[in-house]
Parts: sequence; C-alpha cells; structure tokens
Amino acid sequence: MKNIDIAKLSINDDSKNILTCLLQRYKTLSISKKELAIELGVSNSSIDNYILRDYGIPKYKKLGTSKNAKVVFNLIDVAEFLADKGSAK
Repeated sequence: MKNIDIAKLSINDDSKNILTCLLQRYKTLSISKKELAIELGVSNSSIDNYILRDYGIPKYKKLGTSKNAKVVFNLIDVAEFLADKGSAK
C-alpha cells in the first residue's frame, strides 16, 4: 500500500479519523462491496440495491462493463460518507 499523508487531505477531521481507522483495518486504499456492507452494518444485497438505485452509498468504481463486474469503493470516499452519516444523526 502506498503511504498517504492524511493531514494533507482536504477532508474534515472526522473523515480523517475514520480514514485512519479504515486504513489500519484494510491496509489498502479501496474496499469491496462485502467490506462496505460490514462497515455500514447492512447485507451484501442491500449494497447491491443501493448501487442499483445510486442512492445511500459512497461513490464507487465499477471495474468492467459486465453486469457482475467488480465494484470497489475508495477509502477516502467511504470515510467522508461515514463522517457525513454520523453527523446527520
């Protein structure tokens, strides 16, 4: 994994804290649908439904054009999503 300087990222402190935890847990800059489901506390099929509706989910990248192409989520986007979700409560 490449080292990133979290302090230099233009994200809020809550997002930086969450990103630090995610990087320690996954040791990579992106996670799978299954890993996102764990982080959000939902099922894999819920993640598929969120992707289908393009709602309630962080930005993602589809790796390929087929219907079942792998989908990955950038950890920075996940951290920002989780920070925003936490502040909405």
